[in-house]
Amino acid sequence: GLEIMEGLRGHMSGIGLPTYVVDSPHGGGKIPLMPNYLVSMSDDAVILRNYEGMLVRYQAEDKPGTITKTGTRGVSGLIQGDKTIYYSQPNVDSRFVAATFSDFRTIELQLSQDIALTSGANDFSLTNGPKVISVKNLNGTEKATSYVQLTLDSDVVIGTNYTVTHPKFGAYLVDDNKIYDSPSFAEKYTYTGDDLGATYTKEKTKFRLWAPVASSVSLVTYSSAAASSGSSIPMKSDLNGTWVAEISGDQDGLVYTYKVAVGGNTNEAVDPYARAVTINGKRGVVVDLSTTNPVGWNKTKPTFSGKSTDAIIYELHVRDLSMDSSAPFPNEARGKYTAFTYTNLKGSKGQPVGVAAIKDLGVTHVQLLPVFDFASVDESDPSFNWGYDPQNYNVPEGSYSTDPANPKKRILELKTAIQSLHSQGLRATMDVVYNHVYDARSFSENLITPGYWFRTDSSGNLTNASGCGNDVASERPMVRKFIVDSVKYWAQEYNFSGFRFDLMGLIDITTMNQVRKELTSIDPSIIVIGEGWNMGTLPNSQKASQSNLDQMPGISVFNDQIRDGVKGSVFSTTEPGWVTGMFSKANSVKAGIAGNSNIGQGILNSFTTPDPGQSVNYVEAHDN
Repeated sequence: GLEIMEGLRGHMSGIGLPTYVVDSPHGGGKIPLMPNYLVSMSDDAVILRNYEGMLVRYQAEDKPGTITKTGTRGVSGLIQGDKTIYYSQPNVDSRFVAATFSDFRTIELQLSQDIALTSGANDFSLTNGPKVISVKNLNGTEKATSYVQLTLDSDVVIGTNYTVTHPKFGAYLVDDNKIYDSPSFAEKYTYTGDDLGATYTKEKTKFRLWAPVASSVSLVTYSSAAASSGSSIPMKSDLNGTWVAEISGDQDGLVYTYKVAVGGNTNEAVDPYARAVTINGKRGVVVDLSTTNPVGWNKTKPTFSGKSTDAIIYELHVRDLSMDSSAPFPNEARGKYTAFTYTNLKGSKGQPVGVAAIKDLGVTHVQLLPVFDFASVDESDPSFNWGYDPQNYNVPEGSYSTDPANPKKRILELKTAIQSLHSQGLRATMDVVYNHVYDARSFSENLITPGYWFRTDSSGNLTNASGCGNDVASERPMVRKFIVDSVKYWAQEYNFSGFRFDLMGLIDITTMNQVRKELTSIDPSIIVIGEGWNMGTLPNSQKASQSNLDQMPGISVFNDQIRDGVKGSVFSTTEPGWVTGMFSKANSVKAGIAGNSNIGQGILNSFTTPDPGQSVNYVEAHDN
């Protein structure tokens, strides 16, 4: 469960080799460790991984600030796949360290020892079950190297298991996740149509699923949400890795899933594009969306200039609007979408309550914290959760519905809530979380196309810049398409007027610009804001972060400079801000007032906006 971080890499003066410098947890100085990788650090030890793949624990001495390999409290180490705990550096056998497909005909190998390229490609063999695949060439940058490349005679079939063997280095299962980043995979398997998921008409419903590495796919239909077994309909392979099926007749309300055979396993998964689901999001439901519109539903929104600088946003948790016992909401509406329809409530002293209180503040937009279907709350027995754990991206959360077992009810009630806000002159915006999911292993897209949806490190492990166990690979074409399609769907079907992107810095610039372009074509006044923190594993030049705002016109980021300038540091509770006596913070407040633009002459901006409207000024929000 250890994670490898390379963030402390530097270079020693006068030495060209990379060096890893580790601060002692006790602050007693730095030690150069070359060439190692930092794995973890605690108050009394540092764990590192060396080139041989050995995890070595450097134990702290009793004296604070000293970390040593040979002290009285010792050192211990582990090697992947070896149960032995070593107390000194072992002799490492000749073996494969890594083997990865980089495209359909190329394997990148890392070996534990150098190999002479004169040994030739014939020393390596590749098998796919009983089938032997011809290795054409062996390449490397040096005459003798531990990093080599194998070129094959024919394309491999992704989703099946390949093993590379060598007389000296043994056998190793080849990882195929990196092939997803190859131009050849994108060219072959990028589907651009607008009919993924279930396309309903009264005459028939068509189904299309993107599952490029599957060997077979079945559409499974159920007689009810509670039925233990269903009927399977084989799907046909179609364009760009998609599979299709069709059922005649009016299928409104049909419960369905997909069964996907991939890599020797058969996984059952919810349709990633599902627009309705059974309780707790376990199965998809075909839905006639025209039957989910409230009376008087239309696309007219409250008047707004469209200028981001005119937006005053109130952040609201749906459940919190109506849960307090002092507010006179009917019990059946507490914590539900329906509480938004009580627009003229008064408190015990005649003060406005609920939506009326928000309207009384003079805001223009109400930002709803996540209302997509999230995984952490049992919809049959609701409790509080922030909602930042996506399960089904295109379906409203059922715990806010008065009847979560009714697939249409949650849709109708969310639309009714939005319409009620509109009737009060308030636009509705949506907090979206496309940077990670609740559980990568059980996430529908990962069951359907294993490994494609998430970023991995050089060892094939999921990256975790989100702090939630996984990072969504937005830069891959079909992930990008899903994000863009999903945002468009919420804007068009639910009439949202804006989107707030959680941890937007984990999403790539191209994806965010496509989102902005599509939303502008729907309604130019739709606002797009996000957390533009500089984090994650993308190259800095690709991150949708504060530092790259000049590449993202029409997209705004939260301004932490004015936040910390006004109230003090988020991360240091003892550091005050301007309003609590640290008057040196005045320039940070001024920077925010000027939108961190170049207008504020002589003021040092922590980041600079090309347009002041790209700065979201705030002092407090639900997070930081």
